[in-house]
Amino acid sequence: PNPFIPENLALVTTEQNTAVPTKLIDQPGLTLWHKVDTSFNTPRGSFYFTVRSPLANSSPKHAALTNLMVRTINDQLNEFSYPALLAGLNYQFYKHIRGVAVRINGYQDKQGQLLAEIAERLSNGEVNNDKFEIHKADLIRDLRNSRQNTPYNQSMDMISNLVITPRWDEASLLNALDSLTADDLRQFHHDFLQETEMVVLANGNYSAQDARTMTMMLTSVLLQGSQ
Repeated sequence: PNPFIPENLALVTTEQNTAVPTKLIDQPGLTLWHKVDTSFNTPRGSFYFTVRSPLANSSPKHAALTNLMVRTINDQLNEFSYPALLAGLNYQFYKHIRGVAVRINGYQDKQGQLLAEIAERLSNGEVNNDKFEIHKADLIRDLRNSRQNTPYNQSMDMISNLVITPRWDEASLLNALDSLTADDLRQFHHDFLQETEMVVLANGNYSAQDARTMTMMLTSVLLQGSQ
């Protein structure tokens, strides 16, 4: 049986659609934004959260480890992606300049289950030694291949390196990757979650209570080290 097939397709009717998001939680380490939107009369929504850490991009080594952490977690989540997709749920887990982010989009009813799986994988820091070597080799290959990009793409990368701070070029990342081990990733994963802040946005068929419940589940799993 597919656990992500929605059962409750009711629209949120207790709250008015709002023009802009409302801030429901604003406290050190956590901000929650909420916006009801049922304008298309479908029980769907987009739930976003970002976990920011000062370690995420503070050096070429940390930037490489953040990339490897995202690849590792995405690999672990692959088993859930197909049944979730069949049930009308999509997700993305990706890195950015200040940390990592997740977007879940689709039917709202079972998003909490998918969100819990993602939060658990992000929290546990499990690293398989063999998989680590595969992800490391893939990242090295991707960085080396980027040197063969078209001149236009290479020039845009150079502009990004100049205007986004901090941003590390391929040579710096390749040099940092050379000596990294699975134990380095395990330690980084632990350290990454020790000093974090989280920003959340629930936009769509969510009541304020829905948004709070999903956010409290996230904080109970991911912000333990930073409270």
